[in-house]
Amino acid sequence: MKCPLCAHEGIDDNVTICPACNADLTAYKSLEVVKRSLNRQRMISILFIVLFIIALLACVAIFLLAKPKNCTEAEQKLQQCESLTTEQAAEIGQLTQQVADLKSEVKRLQEEQLKAPASKSVTHLIREGETLYGIARNFYGDGKMYSKIAQDNGISNPDLIYTGDSIIINL
Repeated sequence: MKCPLCAHEGIDDNVTICPACNADLTAYKSLEVVKRSLNRQRMISILFIVLFIIALLACVAIFLLAKPKNCTEAEQKLQQCESLTTEQAAEIGQLTQQVADLKSEVKRLQEEQLKAPASKSVTHLIREGETLYGIARNFYGDGKMYSKIAQDNGISNPDLIYTGDSIIINL
């Protein structure tokens, strides 16, 4: 140790009085102990701060860089499905509108057909398994027109038709 008053060097740490100037070194020694303790505490605090920053950076790196591949692939597939769903919804809307338009066109044509005079008639031979409903659907496009066929042919019970009978279908 060095004497803070006379700057005498080489004083043993156990000595409490300076051999050169007879100054009491007890307080100075206590100050040295406190300084060393503060320096040690500062070093430990700095070490903990540095370790905390390293741990924080490691957590951020793990969070940002360690994103699983499957998650990215799943996100891409989800986006593809969402866009496909949107496209299909638009297509369904268009098809629904087309179906509605076609239904109204069929109804209009059926009404025109009923209003138009029968210009032509066809003789049809009833085959096994046929019904007036099925025949009406084939010729008129609507099975509900079976009553017209029954009426035109004088059939009182449309459920009783026989294989081999001939009926006239007015078109």
